[in-house]
Amino acid sequence: MAAGHVLIIEDDSRVAELYASKLRRGGYEVDVARDGVSGFDLAGSLLPDAIILDIHLPRLSGLAALAVLRREEATSSIPVIVLSNDDTPAVMEEAGRLGVSAYLIKSMVLPQDVAETLSDLWHGSAEMAGSLRSAAGRPPHEKVPGAADHSAPVLVVDEHAATRQMVQTALELDGYQVLGAGGGDAAWTLINEHRPAVVLAHVWMPGLDGLELCRKIKADNTLRQVKVIVYTVGITSEDEAKRAGCDHFFLMTSALSGLRDSVGHLYALAERS
Repeated sequence: MAAGHVLIIEDDSRVAELYASKLRRGGYEVDVARDGVSGFDLAGSLLPDAIILDIHLPRLSGLAALAVLRREEATSSIPVIVLSNDDTPAVMEEAGRLGVSAYLIKSMVLPQDVAETLSDLWHGSAEMAGSLRSAAGRPPHEKVPGAADHSAPVLVVDEHAATRQMVQTALELDGYQVLGAGGGDAAWTLINEHRPAVVLAHVWMPGLDGLELCRKIKADNTLRQVKVIVYTVGITSEDEAKRAGCDHFFLMTSALSGLRDSVGHLYALAERS
């Protein structure tokens, strides 16, 4: 039995075939559309369990296709994973507003990471029709059945809403209660109110940035148990992050699964503190 039915909307035939082959080997049934119009038409006729969507497409852009899909009752709840090299904040924020389940940057992920993202959405419930939709549409703080029971929250701090939501969704599917903040100042308030076990902060933010937030946490004796991960696309060196006192430095050019592994390791250390 197939693990699920996936529609890939991608105009680069080499990229489409690379991901389609990986998913088919994993047991997925896969269809491919080469432009936004064809993708929209196939989504409506096939009603796949999930869509992998590029942003820059012929005939109809990915965002335009997504907006139309969300307006149609039959396709409005299909989980969509964006797979694009467009990391423009405005594009990512619009994708987040349209309810994408994840926003993955092509140059930062491997086919295995995309397969893992689908697996997380599916989360072992292939026998249940619409299980991908259920996982993607789960209320923000409702845990996935069978996930680990973590009492203290994890805080994700990033001014880019789509990136923040992508990380939050991945961690929620791992069983964490996840809080989100769009900047360091708002994060500081949440840290004092909720005492998270782990804080993930993007380095570059207006106002109190990720490194400054880390220094502030580490300087507060009452927050010594809080573990801090700072992440970036490469504008800050690991040495600079370590000097700020962070517990882990993560490059977003690496697979997202590595960030999730780091959260699990540091969360366990925080629980023992």
